[in-house]
Amino acid sequence: MDYVTVSNTPSYWNEVELLTKFPPTNFKGWRWGVDGRDASDREDGRYIIATYNFPISDPWKRQLIPWKFEDAMFEWEQDDVNDNYDIRITSVGGRLIRLYRKRGGGFD
Repeated sequence: MDYVTVSNTPSYWNEVELLTKFPPTNFKGWRWGVDGRDASDREDGRYIIATYNFPISDPWKRQLIPWKFEDAMFEWEQDDVNDNYDIRITSVGGRLIRLYRKRGGGFD
């Protein structure tokens, strides 16, 4: 599969359940959970956040692939909750999860 399909009725992971069933392994490229997020991340619902401008692999060390909704293909799109972040969707175990990155750099 060359893309992740997002339906009109998507099934998203509860982040805690996802981390329990499929623990991420890409510790250099992503931050998540209690220790990896700040107050702003928690308030805006960001759970898995990139540590690089242009990550190549996802938190499970798989190549990032685009996602498709209806007839449109997406890679990174501006988050509608916080315009300082981009969002990307991937799937793990048949369910979806949102990934985030800070717009315009701003990485530690």
